[in-house]
Amino acid sequence: MAQPIRNVIVFAAGGGLGRAFVEALQREGFNVSAVTRPSNSISYGPDVTMHRSEYDDFDTLVAIFRGQDAVVSTTGTFAAKYQLTAINAAAAAGVRRFLPSEYGGNTSLVGVTSYPPFAAEKKAIVDHLRTKESQGLTWTALCVGSFFSWVLEEGKGTLGWDIDKGEVTIYDSGDQEFDATTVDQVARAAIAILRNLEETKNTYVFVNSFVITQNQTLSALERIQGKPYKVSHDSWSAARSRGLEALERGDIEVGYHDLVTGTIYDPGHFAHFKADEVSKWKKILQLNEKEDLDGVIMEVLGKKNLI
Repeated sequence: MAQPIRNVIVFAAGGGLGRAFVEALQREGFNVSAVTRPSNSISYGPDVTMHRSEYDDFDTLVAIFRGQDAVVSTTGTFAAKYQLTAINAAAAAGVRRFLPSEYGGNTSLVGVTSYPPFAAEKKAIVDHLRTKESQGLTWTALCVGSFFSWVLEEGKGTLGWDIDKGEVTIYDSGDQEFDATTVDQVARAAIAILRNLEETKNTYVFVNSFVITQNQTLSALERIQGKPYKVSHDSWSAARSRGLEALERGDIEVGYHDLVTGTIYDPGHFAHFKADEVSKWKKILQLNEKEDLDGVIMEVLGKKNLI
């Protein structure tokens, strides 16, 4: 039996997901450290050891990772490549488990390299992790579909939603199913992976909070808020094309929202997993089979003072 994971370091911990992971790991009794760039002054309090390093500084990262059992990466969607040095450093430092920053669609799909660049980059990270298995570094790629609660809270039009304004863009029919997961569920899944090392060794893991459509979400929002939303229409293919064009211009902010939106609503299976795979992993990780959609929406609306 593998020795339990005790010391966990969150890599690229300066964003919202990093904070969620640090706080969840603390609550569950892990010894938690975090790494951010030197330009990021965030601190998580006296019980979390903070490290500052450029993400391509191999020697510094090796020193930081020594004594750590696991590295949990939370790099951004378009920053996957910055994990390469971290993976090399983790292997050199004797880290046992690395969770790359997947947390999205299924990058194990055949042909995923024809998807937008971030999907191919994430697949390349997993391929690189495979080369480190002989050095004792194991990995788990956690796929969760879209970040449901975060998308609603953000309010910048990602996946079509702007709940502050009571507006939504429906893509195509609005009936395309996709897997969606709350940030809390993602954190619970990551912790469960660290407690089920053998079952989750060197493999993809698929979890969700529920399978949903835009129209189902819109219906729930209008019912709970007691008002109609202003609805416009677009297509997933047009959104993805706009996103790619924006990236080519160097406009990452605009490109991010359109590209992620178009990719999630693509009728392929990048963000819609096999139900039996999700059910299997939820059972292994002892996660709730399905979260309450109304409850999640009401929590988001409450945070934003919209109910």
